[in-house]
This record gives sequence, C-alpha cells and structure tokens, in this order.
Amino acid sequence: MLWFGLDGALAEEADRVLLFRLVLSITAEFRRRMDRRLAEDGLTTQQAMLLHIVEAQTSPLALTKLASLLAMSHQNVKQLAIAPQRKGFLPRRPWCPRYGVRFRPSAMP
Repeated sequence: MLWFGLDGALAEEADRVLLFRLVLSITAEFRRRMDRRLAEDGLTTQQAMLLHIVEAQTSPLALTKLASLLAMSHQNVKQLAIAPQRKGFLPRRPWCPRYGVRFRPSAMP
C-alpha cells in the first residue's frame, strides 16, 4: 500500500515519498492509541496537548498565543477547548477586551 503510485518514480524521490508515507502512518497509529487511552477521561489527543501546553504556562494564555503554539486557527482551538472546559480540566478567565479568551493553568481534576 505504501508503494502505491511509485512505480515510475526516481529511486531518490520514491524513497522520500515512502518515508513521508511511513511517518504519516506511524503518526496516525500513535494518535489512535492515545485517543483510546484518553477516551476514559473523555478527551482526545489534541485536547490533551492543549491541556499540556496550558499547564506548562506560569500565567494565563491568550487564545491567539495558544493557537500559535498548537499551529491551529484560534477558531479551532476555541472549539477544541469546549470539552475540557465542560469537564473542569480547563478553567477560563472572563472575556478580556484586549486579549480575548484566556486560559489559566490549574490543578487538573
């Protein structure tokens, strides 16, 4: 399956494409395994990463900064944060006109 479409490719190019496909495949498998482990807490791998980044901070983190750290749009991060907020994993400060939504570190339940 990983070799699909590489019949006529140059050896060097085929090697790069194969390596890229292998990395994607391994990454997908790691994510599936993490999602299964986190399912008990009702979290996904991405939500756990968001929590990890927030917990590593010493001060509240603006949504735009968090989006930058996760390489996502602020809309995606906001959507990602809904479940952890509902479950009490991610406290949210009130709306701040200058910085928007801010997340603060706290002891996870």
